[in-house]
Amino acid sequence: MNQNRRTNEELDIEELKKVVFEEDDPEKFLEKLKGIKFEKKTQLRKFFSEVKKAEEEADTEKLKKHIARLIIMLKYAKNKGNIDNNFYTCMNGLLENYLMKNPSKENYEKFIEFLEGVIAFNAEKGE
Repeated sequence: MNQNRRTNEELDIEELKKVVFEEDDPEKFLEKLKGIKFEKKTQLRKFFSEVKKAEEEADTEKLKKHIARLIIMLKYAKNKGNIDNNFYTCMNGLLENYLMKNPSKENYEKFIEFLEGVIAFNAEKGE
């Protein structure tokens, strides 16, 4: 088996970061949504509510603290088996590998837009 070949379950976080934060290509954006789902909608609502709390935060240090809380929430939900591995990989990768290093109101708003897209896409699929 070729170790370099990715399965459908794996997400390329570097590519995802470009689509979410750098490009304005709706088709690429939608393509990334296809691999992400969630098992328990209550967990997603809880996570989304927490994400929205810092939407207007302009202070970089406060935003970083909030992002750290989100990362902890994700890890807890994953360990409990409440979220899909792709959802975890995607959200954690964006939070830990991008937003913690580039905390800004603009980047956080783009993250929220992506998360809203994930929610809408999954709701449309009936999951």
